[in-house]
Amino acid sequence: GKCIIAKVIKEHKEVLSEDGFYYKRGFQELQKKIVYLLNSPKVVKKYGRMAKLRVKKYYIWENVIKDYESLFNRLVQD
Repeated sequence: GKCIIAKVIKEHKEVLSEDGFYYKRGFQELQKKIVYLLNSPKVVKKYGRMAKLRVKKYYIWENVIKDYESLFNRLVQD
């Protein structure tokens, strides 16, 4: 997995949750996050693993399909 730095917007927070790093705006804030991570290989590795697990849990097509099937079955039963 890769350590992710994303701009703070609702869609990024929904997908990434707390499994990555965020910056609000501007090159300087992004630069600080990049420098921090370049100097923190253990943190990068940890967050890379966390992001990979999140993708496997929520964004693998087989899981997405199962979630939709479950939702549709519940809707039909009601």
